[in-house]
Amino acid sequence: MVDSSTLGEALRALMDVHPELVGPVLQENGQLTPAYTANLNGLRFCSDPAEPLSGSDEVLIISSLAGG
Repeated sequence: MVDSSTLGEALRALMDVHPELVGPVLQENGQLTPAYTANLNGLRFCSDPAEPLSGSDEVLIISSLAGG
């Protein structure tokens, strides 16, 4: 759990805690690589780092290649 006001802040906080994600999942600038996307509260997909988050939001990181 991280305390962030935007998707970009949350991804940078994740990168700080899990640096092994840089490269395969996260870019050096803190954005998701093209192979992954973010889902907000299980309702919609988003990729804009400026996407606002509230304290109760859940962000799922999902492979963009998944599905059928």
